[in-house]
This record gives sequence, structure tokens and C-alpha cells, in this order.
Amino acid sequence: MGFFTISLISGYSLIVLMNIIFNFSWLTLLNIFLCVVIIMLPAAVFLFVGRVLPKKWFDSKRLLFRVNKFQAWFCKFVRVKDWKDKIPVGGHVAGFRMNKLANPKDLDLTFLNRYIYESCFAEWLHTTCAVWGLLALIPIYFINASWVLPIALPIAVVFAYQNMVSTIIQWFVRPRIVKLRDGLIKRNKLSQNTEEKEEIKEEK
Repeated sequence: MGFFTISLISGYSLIVLMNIIFNFSWLTLLNIFLCVVIIMLPAAVFLFVGRVLPKKWFDSKRLLFRVNKFQAWFCKFVRVKDWKDKIPVGGHVAGFRMNKLANPKDLDLTFLNRYIYESCFAEWLHTTCAVWGLLALIPIYFINASWVLPIALPIAVVFAYQNMVSTIIQWFVRPRIVKLRDGLIKRNKLSQNTEEKEEIKEEK
């Protein structure tokens, strides 16, 4: 069990434990459950909606998925390269494991294009979940303002951390996969041009 998983378990457990210690009642447990549902359950909706949206919406060339200088700097600042492989890999729901890149046999255009699509989708999904988790504090406030500080806000912060870690990994990985894919396309074109020239020579 890695640090990331331990930190999530510890964070959520601490929230529950502190609320039980300082305000124990069955109503407190119910309030925690309701906050979890409001903050986390929409993630399933986002996942479903994302999968039915056109794949062209998750194109790495779109402005939303272009990694800017700040994002690249931030990845370097937090040393993503050192810990990214220790984070649980997503993509299982789609039947696609994003850690297959380690297998040289998978380095073809079909796989790399799918990898880039899944990376854009993952970034969108995790960022949307993180943002929603914080926005969810608004309806929770109107339902019962007393839930926000002791329950909803800590849950939203841990949930945002949980999702943004995955988003940051995509910032680091995707530009490298795009570069690899584009390099493969370029090599294929050069190879194709060479073959065509040889065929022309043979015909002459």
C-alpha cells in the first residue's frame, strides 16, 4: 500500500474520527454519509456522461488539454516523475490499462492514440470531480450550514487532492506520449516515402 493510498485512507478516517469524538451521534454519521454522497456520487455521472460524449471532444490538440508552461513547471516542481508510477492506475472501467506502455510491442499508432484519448478523458474527469467537490459546498451550505466546516469542507479538500494528483500525472505524461506518437508518424512517413522512391527507381 503506497503513500497516496495511505494518505487518502488517513484523511477520510480522520474526518470521521474527529466528528465522532467531538460530536458523536447517529445524526453525525448520517450527515457525513450525506456529504459524501453529494460530493462524491456525481463522479459516476461525470464518468457516464464523458463516455457518451464524442471522442473528438477529448483531443489533445484542444486548448483545454494543451499543457502550458506553468503546468509543465509545476510537474517538475512536485517531482511527478519520481512518484507517478506509485499511484493506482485508472482506465479499468474502459478495459484499458494505461501502464501497458511499458510493453514495447504496444508502441503502435492505434495504442498511442487510445492512450492519448484516455489521458485527456482522465484529466477532464478528475478535474471535473475535484471542482465539483468544492462547488458542492454551496448546496450543502444551503441544506445545513453547520455541516460545511467540520464535515463537507475537509471531505471536499481530500477528494480534490485525490483527483488532482491524477490530473497532474496527465499533465506530465501526455506531452511525452504525444511526442512519441508524432515521432512514430514521422518515421512511418519517411519510411513510406523511401519505399515509394525505391519502387519508382525499379520501374525505371
